[in-house]
Amino acid sequence: MNLRQAEPLLKFLVLETTRRCNLRCVHCAVSEENNLGAYDARDLPMDLFRKILAILRDFRPKVQLSGHGETLLHPHFMNMVEEVCRLGCQVVFQTNGTILSHQQVERFVRLGVERIVFSIDAASAGLFEKIRRRAKLTHVLSNIHLLNETKRTFGSSRPTLGVEFVAMRQNIHELPLVVRLAGELGAATVQVAELTEYNLTRGQSLANDPLMIPWAKQAAEEAVAWGVQLLLPSNIPRSQGTAAEPEERVIDADNPATYRGFRKDCNEPWESMFVQFSGEVRPCCVITESYGNLSVQNFEEVWHGQKYQALREALISDAPPAPCLRCPFKAWRVIDSATAVTEPTAAAESTVFMEAAPPSLVERLRLKVLRIGRGILRKATVRDPTIVLSDQQLRWILIRLGSPELERDFVQIREGSVSLTGKCLELLLGPGGAPLPDSLFVSRAYRRLLGREPDVRGFQGYFRALVSRKITRTLVISSFLSSDEFQRILPPSKHP
Repeated sequence: MNLRQAEPLLKFLVLETTRRCNLRCVHCAVSEENNLGAYDARDLPMDLFRKILAILRDFRPKVQLSGHGETLLHPHFMNMVEEVCRLGCQVVFQTNGTILSHQQVERFVRLGVERIVFSIDAASAGLFEKIRRRAKLTHVLSNIHLLNETKRTFGSSRPTLGVEFVAMRQNIHELPLVVRLAGELGAATVQVAELTEYNLTRGQSLANDPLMIPWAKQAAEEAVAWGVQLLLPSNIPRSQGTAAEPEERVIDADNPATYRGFRKDCNEPWESMFVQFSGEVRPCCVITESYGNLSVQNFEEVWHGQKYQALREALISDAPPAPCLRCPFKAWRVIDSATAVTEPTAAAESTVFMEAAPPSLVERLRLKVLRIGRGILRKATVRDPTIVLSDQQLRWILIRLGSPELERDFVQIREGSVSLTGKCLELLLGPGGAPLPDSLFVSRAYRRLLGREPDVRGFQGYFRALVSRKITRTLVISSFLSSDEFQRILPPSKHP
C-alpha cells in the first residue's frame, strides 16, 4: 500500500468491554494498578456501545470484544456479541477461560463467533497457577473441551481456538509444551506475546534475548508437527518452516542509524482502532496516549483528527514515534519501491477495479461461489464472498471470502467434475505455466515463502501454504483473459 496516498479505512476495531477481572496474573496491568489502588475497574456503558454499533454498521470491521479485563464479566457481554454478529462483523475475543458456561459456549457457536483466544502461560498446573493467580489449569482446559464438544454437536468449525502465551524467563521453557497442548486441543494459533514489565515481573522480559532461541526452535518444531501457526514477536526469533532463526539485524530504537532504510511494517493507524471502556481511543495497544473520546466526539472527528493524521505521517517518515520504534508486534522491513508502493489489498479493494466488472459476470460468479461455499465449506462464512473481475490492463479476479479459516478448504473446492481450483491455477499460470508477472502480489508472496519462481508443479502446494498460513484473507487470481473469455470457461451456473 502506498501509505502516503492511502485513504484510512477502518478494518479492525478492538472494543474493551470491561476493566474488571477475576484473576490477578503477575504480568498484568490489572494486578499492578489494583495493588496501587488506582485502577478504575468499570464496564463499557451500553449507551456508548450503541454509539459504536453505528460505526460498525458503516464499516463492518473485524471486532475484538476484549481489552484489559475479563470480557465475560460484563453483564451484557452476550448481548454485545449477538448485536455485533447480527451486523455481519467477524467477532473475536480473548478470555482467561475460567468463567465460561455451557449456555454461553452454545450461544457463541450458534452465533458464529469467529475465534476465542484463551490465555495459557504454562502447560504445567503449578507454573500456570503461579502466574495466573486464582485460576486452575484443569478448569480452563475443561472449558476448552466443552467448547470443542459443543462445536462437534452443532457440526460447526467455529469459533476457532487460539492460545496466547506471555513469554517470560520463568515460563519460556514451557513454550514447546504449550504449543503441543494447543495442538492437542485443536488450536489454530499460538500467539507469543512479549512481556510488559510491571513491579511483579521486573527483569523477566525476553526482548532480543538469546535465551529465546532454543525454546523458539523447539516450539516451531511442535507447531509444524501439530499444524499450529506459531506467531512470535518481531524482536525475538521467528518461526520459518521447521526451525526458528534469530533476526540477522538488531535495530536499536535509540540509534537512528540502525533503522535507516527500514520502516515498521504497520498499517494499523490506517486500518484499526482501540476503544477503551471509557470511550478513549488509542491507535493500538502499544500507544497509550489518547487520540480522542467517542463518548464526546463522533468517529470522523477522531479518525480524521490531527493526532491520527500526525501519527500516519510520522510512521512513514524517517522519525517514527517512540512507541512504534519499540513495538514488539510489528517487524521492520527494508524500504523497497518494488514492494512498498502497492500492497495487494489496497489494489484489490480499489473501487475503480470493482466498477470495471461486468455486472452479469459478477453475479454469475457470485452465485457459483455462494453455492459451493454453502455446500462444501459447511456454512462457515460470516458474509457472502465478494467476486470481482477487472477488464483493465492487468485483468484479475478477486475472490474475498468471509473467513480466513475457509481458505484452507478453498483450494479443494469442487462442484461435480469441475474444480474451481484448477481453473484458478490455469488463469494464474497461463498456457504452459508461465511465471506470474512480478507486479502481482501472489508472485512476490510465493518468492518470499519458497525462495524461488512460481511454476506449474509447485504452485498448488504454494497455494495451500499461502492460505493455511493466512498470509492474506484475499485471494487475487490474475489472467490476461477477457471477461468474455473467462465467462466461456465457466460452466453454466444455476440459481441456488
